[in-house]
Amino acid sequence: MTGPQQADQTMYASVDYVLTNEAAVYEDDVKFKAEVEAFKAAYAHNLATGAAAHPDNSGFSQEKLTAKIELGDFAAMLAGESYVTLKNLGKMSIAEKFSVYPTNYTSLADSACGTLAQTNYNLISDNADDLIPDTITNAMLAALLTKKNTFTELQGTSEAEHEVSPQLTEDFKNSFGPVKEKVENLKFRVRKYETINYGFWERFMASTDIPTVHVRHTYLNIEALNKATSAPIEGIVFTLTKGKKSATTDYTGKAVIAKIRSGEDVLTGVLGDKTVYTGHIVIERSKVNSLKLMITLP
Repeated sequence: MTGPQQADQTMYASVDYVLTNEAAVYEDDVKFKAEVEAFKAAYAHNLATGAAAHPDNSGFSQEKLTAKIELGDFAAMLAGESYVTLKNLGKMSIAEKFSVYPTNYTSLADSACGTLAQTNYNLISDNADDLIPDTITNAMLAALLTKKNTFTELQGTSEAEHEVSPQLTEDFKNSFGPVKEKVENLKFRVRKYETINYGFWERFMASTDIPTVHVRHTYLNIEALNKATSAPIEGIVFTLTKGKKSATTDYTGKAVIAKIRSGEDVLTGVLGDKTVYTGHIVIERSKVNSLKLMITLP
């Protein structure tokens, strides 16, 4: 489960608590009561799909994550140096085997990250005549192995997701949208209580605040609006060219592309069979990057 998902579920639980404990306030309010029941049904589905997907964070280790990032940065640095040297020697077929970006390592599962670091260590060792000591020193190579061993031997996991299957995880991800929609409906319906029962209105609105999230990964939040009407546009598939990840806007015009590479990229938006957006963007590492796009529809 991601940090933002945890924050959303914390908010849902707060909303559910207020609505359950103050049900007497709206007992005779048919429309508000119907929205409450719709929210509770969507929230129950969110919890059920979450349980099925087993998004367990209990094994997360910040120490393991820090070691993974350090390993990825160091391994990528040595790989980049080796790549350039071998490329200049005309040995491109070997040079291309190196993984030269930190995200090549950090985006992988922990076991795969350790394996990739070992593979690059072996590549340097196998090409020692060309790389050592002019490009990579023996001390640097030894340091890479030490960082790899330190990372793999640490207990816990750097990741906060344990997926039973891609489909179950996708179901869990998709279950958040309906709950958010029901919360927004309730925020409209509750407005009248500001004047007739201020305490209830205040407690309900406070429950809808989403806790602050400490971001460990890099995200791209997109909001697509119709330039002519400012209405949200649903169904645009946004894709990062270099990152090779996509997301589709929901009924609010919003989409999130998670765990992506930082740096320059090209974002493309396709609606149906029409490209409605193309632009160069710069993604900052370890933060939520937000884009609000005014789209001219064909």
